Amino acid sequence: MNCVQHAGMSKTEKISNFLIGYVLPAGWVLTLTGMFWLHSHWPYRRLFEWLIVLPCLLLFCFHTKHVLSLMRSRIFMAFLVFACYMLVSIIWSEDREDISWPIIKCMLVCMLLLSAGLIVLKNDAKLVKVLALSGLVATVSAVFSLGYFIHESRALGYVERLPGYGALSNPLLTAHVYGAFACYWLVRLLVPVPAEKRILPLCCLSILAILLIATGSRTPFLALGVALIWLVLATARLRVVLIGLFAIVVLVFMQYVLTEYVLTEHVWQGFSYRPKIWLLTLQQIAEKPWFGYGYTSPTVISGEDLPFSMAHPHNVVLLVAYQGGLVGLILWGAIYVYSLRFAWRQRQNNLVLIASTWLVYGLGAGLTDSPHIMPRPNEVWFLIWIPLALLLAAGWAGKRANVSETLGDGVK
Repeated sequence: MNCVQHAGMSKTEKISNFLIGYVLPAGWVLTLTGMFWLHSHWPYRRLFEWLIVLPCLLLFCFHTKHVLSLMRSRIFMAFLVFACYMLVSIIWSEDREDISWPIIKCMLVCMLLLSAGLIVLKNDAKLVKVLALSGLVATVSAVFSLGYFIHESRALGYVERLPGYGALSNPLLTAHVYGAFACYWLVRLLVPVPAEKRILPLCCLSILAILLIATGSRTPFLALGVALIWLVLATARLRVVLIGLFAIVVLVFMQYVLTEYVLTEHVWQGFSYRPKIWLLTLQQIAEKPWFGYGYTSPTVISGEDLPFSMAHPHNVVLLVAYQGGLVGLILWGAIYVYSLRFAWRQRQNNLVLIASTWLVYGLGAGLTDSPHIMPRPNEVWFLIWIPLALLLAAGWAGKRANVSETLGDGVK
């Protein structure tokens, strides 16, 4: 029957099915895992353009009605209004030499959001399987990264922070990416599934937690704590609280055994700079509170209390307020309000729970780091735009079919 249906399809339908069923999922696997096995951001971005952007443009021509339906989603509309406002703010920015790059960056985020919705156009479970496969790849990458880090540390004769390998070269940004997958496995561990299906998430979460400790970064643990609070509220299960507390105790013990930081020196060193940076940023925001300095204005934070100038305010909320003012901050907040309101109403859906917990994780991580808002594909996408795209896709899938049980079927 399938052969007969396939034979009766037009050439356009065959191309569309191929793009939706194979190319876009492959593009998402690349987006989620490419930084582990590509040597730099350049090929990572080129492949994103070929496997996500180009197929989305073609599918917009083939399925204009469906794409426009996706664009009418409240989440997407909230993003679109925010992005348009930030682009308009370039008018009063200090740096207006090249506006093409900000527009391109916004378009890339649009393509990511739409691609997730297009994947569930034919198969609701496809995106869940992509996440499961990518989570496994991240865990395998963590094993090899830890092995090489231990070998490198022994060869150098001292222990340093794990910087990350492949396209990852900064401990904090590395922690962002691996922490996002730790958040994914945390949800997989805590959602109601048979006991035998908890073994894999527990093993993967443990491996990723060890790697996060090796990076010496505090941000992912703060973010995971915020995500755990969301999980407690969304699931309302005492078991979640107990497992979360046990995980915190285990992580602190591992911090003591596996590293030399032990909640001293690096863990607290430099923390005092962030309140100073935030205060200086607020002082600058107060000078232009309503519309900010503009999207392309440089965010250089300097003061007598800082040893050197900071390139950004180390807080995504302050960054938005700095560039877009109070108006931009309200529009930015609307994205999260719509997203989390939808996630709360659909919290029984496991795909929604994964995406919303991931989104809250990114929001928590953004409280202490904020290099960019809408960059080209990089680590920041794991904190903001990837989970937002997953939520948009879950909402679109929910209109077509119930996907609340697909998580258990994602990995056999």
